[in-house]
Amino acid sequence: TMQSTWNAALGYGWNTTLYGQNPALYNGVSNDNWTAAGDYGLFGSERASFFKDRLILMAGGRWDYVKNQVKNYNIAAVGTSPALGAPEPAVYQAFAYNTSAWTYQLGASFKITSNLNAYANKSTAFNPQPQIDSYTGEALPNNKSSGWEYGFKTSLLQNRLNLSVSRFEINQYNLVQSETDPVSGLKDTILSGEQQAKGFEFAGNYQVTDAFTVLGDWGYVQSQVLNSAPITFLQGLPARRVPRDNVGLTLRYEFTHGFAKGLYLLGSAKYYSKSLVNLGSGKSLIPGPASATVGSTTSMYYVAATNTTYTGTVPSSITSIAQKITATPVVNVPFPGNGLLPYPAIAAGTVITTPVGTNGLPLPVNASGGGTNYVAYTGAPTGVFVDDGREYNFNAPYAVFDVGAGYSWRMRRWTNKVQVNVKNVGNRKYTYGSGAPGAPLQVVGT
Repeated sequence: TMQSTWNAALGYGWNTTLYGQNPALYNGVSNDNWTAAGDYGLFGSERASFFKDRLILMAGGRWDYVKNQVKNYNIAAVGTSPALGAPEPAVYQAFAYNTSAWTYQLGASFKITSNLNAYANKSTAFNPQPQIDSYTGEALPNNKSSGWEYGFKTSLLQNRLNLSVSRFEINQYNLVQSETDPVSGLKDTILSGEQQAKGFEFAGNYQVTDAFTVLGDWGYVQSQVLNSAPITFLQGLPARRVPRDNVGLTLRYEFTHGFAKGLYLLGSAKYYSKSLVNLGSGKSLIPGPASATVGSTTSMYYVAATNTTYTGTVPSSITSIAQKITATPVVNVPFPGNGLLPYPAIAAGTVITTPVGTNGLPLPVNASGGGTNYVAYTGAPTGVFVDDGREYNFNAPYAVFDVGAGYSWRMRRWTNKVQVNVKNVGNRKYTYGSGAPGAPLQVVGT
């Protein structure tokens, strides 16, 4: 509901009725589906060793056939969804989606010395996407990925110190995003192209004494959105939810003699650098004329259903079968993140006050005039997604500390153990991923 008082910064604004105030508003059934999925796969691999096992090669391939079935009881087979509280439609919407894919993996390991190994691998993967492309009406192509890695592993000090370092790169294609279409106002399911993550990883463990062990790891990831059309402003930005650095350290001490034998103590710390929050995908706009009055006919335009030229007042044929859209001017200035233009085919700095077609150029006028100031255009309009500032909100860097203690003993032929862990010592407040709040202090007994 709208606020009753005017605010210079926010206008009238809106009041939201929360669930606790009126639960009945939140009782609508948004999903009522029956789903079934099956994956039938065939896998084969070959492993070969040479030079007395100094060189080991591996190759594998896999074929998968995935069958998905969905029955949506919220949507009738013909027509729109039933009204809130109405019984489920007798004839429901059904959807079957089948796909298949080949994937492979290759690997090699070479023993340089008795304590030093070099390795490399390459692999591919896929995920089926049983959704409909909003533009084609067809099932979306598989989400695919490919990656490679190479590195070294070494064992020193009579195998008490083990270290590994690797370099990796992962590319993912056909990522699905759901957005609001700026023309129709409906949800669009679209593909965002390609994202990449590359970097280094280090891991090690050191058995300092028979009782004391240290484990540590560090990952450095450079992530980037390589192709994000039509949400162009995301292109070139870091991938969301991916911190540049993640570091972990674990200490373990176990009493091996005396009255405390079997008692062990644990301590760990994890650190993550800042990461972009996934809050949304900007604002969708359609270029059109400005108007001081919301809903005024001068802020509307019509897209004619045919190429017929109209004169005079707005004919009923336009208002009934053509699209009527509220528009707003779009200033074609570069996005701050990557310097790309919202409409590359139009000169930078242009104020666009007419609808734009799929070629990125203004649509030609079909007709104008009449007592209601209507304007009709020839062709289908397209909108643009622009950033609204939320795309630059970050999860702050944070570190979390855990401690624990346990005791293990043997009774006859039984081995027993009790353990208590305290997670997030200090009750650190933090967010991660898509801005989700991190878990508070917890005590866990096993």
